[in-house]
Amino acid sequence: MARSLFGMFVLLGALLLAGCRPGPVLKEKKTFADEGWSHADTLDFKATIADTSLQYDLFLDVAHSPEFPNQNFYLRIFTQFPDGIRQEKLVSLELADNSGFWFGRCNKKNCRLRIPIQEKAFFNQPGAYLFTLEQYSRLDPLPGIKQMGMLIRPSR
Repeated sequence: MARSLFGMFVLLGALLLAGCRPGPVLKEKKTFADEGWSHADTLDFKATIADTSLQYDLFLDVAHSPEFPNQNFYLRIFTQFPDGIRQEKLVSLELADNSGFWFGRCNKKNCRLRIPIQEKAFFNQPGAYLFTLEQYSRLDPLPGIKQMGMLIRPSR
């Protein structure tokens, strides 16, 4: 009896510790009009980083039409740090393989895909970060992109 009671307390303690993992620092999605994503539609995502000792994973969540005309599209990501410095990075978001098979989960109306943009990243400064996304394709608006989101969470 005492052994099973002790085992139950150990199991309960382990479950409580596993549940104490910090949640996402940022989890936000933005939806576009039916026409698609216009060059003028820049997306701002704000995150406050308090713990600079942790590593973080950064993802983009993309929802697009199964009729999206391309295998990928380009995106400019601007990061503004708490000290005011701003950096830019050009990223190709791969939505399908070379044979046209969509990555992610698709149904008749939507395809949804989570794309890692940086894993096990360190934020060297505590404070507010601003991430700005701009679509950087030749098409304006870019048809078939329905939603963009950003997720930042502590690495597992």
